[in-house]
Amino acid sequence: MHPILFELGNFPIYTYGFILAWAITIGLFLVFYLAEKRGLNGWDAVDIVLWGTVIGILGARFGYIIQRPAYFIEHWGEILNFRSGGITIIGAIIFGNITFVVLSKRYKIPTWLCLDINTAPILLGMAIGRIGCLMHGCCYGKICSASLWWAIHYPANSPLGDAPRHPSQIYELLLDLILMSACLWFFKRAKFQGQVFWLGITGYAAIRFFTEFFRDSCLYGPFSLAQWFCLAAFVLALLGFLGVYGRPELVSYPQADPDEQKT
Repeated sequence: MHPILFELGNFPIYTYGFILAWAITIGLFLVFYLAEKRGLNGWDAVDIVLWGTVIGILGARFGYIIQRPAYFIEHWGEILNFRSGGITIIGAIIFGNITFVVLSKRYKIPTWLCLDINTAPILLGMAIGRIGCLMHGCCYGKICSASLWWAIHYPANSPLGDAPRHPSQIYELLLDLILMSACLWFFKRAKFQGQVFWLGITGYAAIRFFTEFFRDSCLYGPFSLAQWFCLAAFVLALLGFLGVYGRPELVSYPQADPDEQKT
C-alpha cells in the first residue's frame, strides 16, 4: 500500500487520485483518435467525455453510498469527501454512459456512435485505475494460500494485515486490457452501430462477475451484489450485441479536405 504519493507542504497528493487523473488523460487521447477515425470533431468527443467523467465520478460515489446507507446516514458530512476513498466502477459506467447519451444529442452525434467511440477508452481508464486501487488498498482480494507465488501482502500494521491475498485488482487490470484490445479490434469490424458498446458491456460484466470470486465482498445468497448486477447486465448486453434491440446503420463522416477548411 502506498496511498499518499507525495506531499506539497501539508497537502497530501493521493496515489489513487494521481493515477485516476492519468487514466482520464490517456483515455481522452484515445477518444480523440477514435473520433477522428470516424470523421468526427475530436474535440467535441473529448468535451463529451470530460462531462461524462465528472458525472461518472459522482455516480461512482453514489454507487458506493447506497451500499453503505447506515454509515452515511450517521456521517452525512462524508458524502462528498472523495479524499477518504469510496467509489464504484459500476456506478461510474451507468452515470457516465447516461451523460454520453444526453450530450451526443446536443452535439448532434449519433448516440450509438458516441457510445462505440467511448467504450475502449473507458476500459483503458478502468484498467489504469486498478493500479490506484492496489496502491490505495481498496478492492482487495480474499486471503489465499501462501503457496500462491503471485499473492500480495499488505503491511502488517494495515487493517488488512499481512496475510497473503489474491491481487484481484491486477486480475481485473489484465482482463480489462484484453477486453479493450478486443473492442479496438472489433471497432472496424462491427456489423452495426452500438455493437462495440454492447461487446464492452458484455465483456466487462463477465470480467467483474469472475473477479468478484477473488474479492473480499459481502454475499447476498451465492453471489455478491455486484455479481447479481453483472448477471443481469450480461444477459441484456449480449442480446444487444446480437442485434435483438435493433441494428442501427454504421455511421462514418468523411474528413473535410484541409484545403476546403482554409476557404
